[in-house]
Amino acid sequence: MRRRAGTGLRPPRGERSRLGAARASQVPALGLFLLAVVMGAGAGGCNLSQDGVRPPDNRIFFPGGAVMDPGGRWLYVVNSNSDLRYNAGTVAALDLRAVRQDHPDDPTWSGQTWGACPIDSRYVPRASIDGDSANRCCRDAFDENIINCDEQRYFRDTRQNTVRIGSFAARPVLQTLPSDSGEVVRRLYVPVRGDTSITMVSVSPREDGVTMSCYGDRNEPTAAPTPSAPCDQRWRISRFDDPEGTPTPDNTNPEVRLPDEPYALALDEDAGLLYVGHLRGGGVSLINLGGVNQSDFKHPELIQTLPGLLPGDSAGAQGITSLTIKNRGCFGSIYASSRYRPVVGAFVVYGIENCPENSPTPISARSLAIVGTGEILSTGLSGSDTRGIQFIRPGGPEPAGSTPDRMFILQRTPPALVALDAATQTPFSVTEVCQGPTELTQQRDASGRTVALFVTCFDAGEVYVVDPWVPRVRNVIPIGRGPVAMILPPAGVTDPVDANRAYVVAFGGNNVVVIDLAEGSKTQYHVIQRIGFPSATPREVGPQ
Repeated sequence: MRRRAGTGLRPPRGERSRLGAARASQVPALGLFLLAVVMGAGAGGCNLSQDGVRPPDNRIFFPGGAVMDPGGRWLYVVNSNSDLRYNAGTVAALDLRAVRQDHPDDPTWSGQTWGACPIDSRYVPRASIDGDSANRCCRDAFDENIINCDEQRYFRDTRQNTVRIGSFAARPVLQTLPSDSGEVVRRLYVPVRGDTSITMVSVSPREDGVTMSCYGDRNEPTAAPTPSAPCDQRWRISRFDDPEGTPTPDNTNPEVRLPDEPYALALDEDAGLLYVGHLRGGGVSLINLGGVNQSDFKHPELIQTLPGLLPGDSAGAQGITSLTIKNRGCFGSIYASSRYRPVVGAFVVYGIENCPENSPTPISARSLAIVGTGEILSTGLSGSDTRGIQFIRPGGPEPAGSTPDRMFILQRTPPALVALDAATQTPFSVTEVCQGPTELTQQRDASGRTVALFVTCFDAGEVYVVDPWVPRVRNVIPIGRGPVAMILPPAGVTDPVDANRAYVVAFGGNNVVVIDLAEGSKTQYHVIQRIGFPSATPREVGPQ
């Protein structure tokens, strides 16, 4: 294990799992968790080649985020391994079609009926359940409208569907690459705090499965050499001037590395750029993804890091918790929320030519630079830790460069959702929300109009549904332990059933929770299914 001062290998402040009394009796697991916290004070990233317990390739364990494939069939789940019980985290492809077929209220239901869950199944890992058996699901002991299912069945062909990455990874983003062959090829970018990298994974979704790879040449990814093999070093963006296969520089030419704590990502596919926000230092890193043909997109480059974008607190501490692109394309503002102040700041990128009207210029011909605009939006409240900003649309797709009527900033301490007038940037409404909010997401209808805002709260184990046009709290959805992210169907999803489902990543529950969004449904804004039995610690696995 390589030591590097101040890496901070632990979940963000306030997002460490509060697992309750059920976990308190599990001394070995608690000991591992405390060990992880102690290591976080000064330990550095762990090399994936270290000895240790190999992580399972068909389970959910302390998930840090997920992203849905544009086709709606697959959910790519990032397992963070935050208690360090395994030697790595994973990215695994979850089959949402198979998930839907197990729910009796779904049009694609398989016809299998389910009995009631044992009352203690909320807490006890169910490692003995066979993922292919008739007992793979059961009705929740406290709400028969909720189906709890063993996640093993939904990770199919795990050798091709799962890859190993570093520990303490967060929410990924997904890019669709141009393909000369016509085959759908995508690329995942995952912020990994354990090895201070942006890890890339090639993803090829098909009707019969998904092939995921982070091995071999970037132009020609190869299959996993062994089940759940660790990603090759060349698939990690970790330093400047880092073309594929370049050896580590010697001491006479020290490398300039990606700053610590990569956490928040924002992808602008129109401009061919990836932005990285760092939890410590308040820096933003710029990764150039652009090109004019398939091969140019295979060599993303870290080209700049801008430190100190946001003002620090009284002790000088700085950090970024989220990034939001206001208008995708060229010369639009990107907004970064502050970990230590109740503010959001903006920056732009100069040097993008002929975009998005024409194809992005090749990497070699682009001279890009992040420039802070000096725009600082404040909630007007005391406290700290903003967790995102959303620009809402009154109706129809927002024209490029236009200004929405209002915008919302989520603040964690104290927990509040603050509405600002877009013209004056002045707060005009404050809505109290659940404890420990971590993410702000918006739902839009087919016309592009904002329908609702969702506030995901780690501490309270809830999601608040907010009407942004009043504004007021419309509904409260109990989720369970430690939700960290809400995944909404992408625009234009091809499966109409998927458009009525949202997926909440539950870090503390070691599962993914399904919410019904269907307008007029008796279960609208309610939990209808859990992928993975809720458990305070990851379920034990047998020999691999």
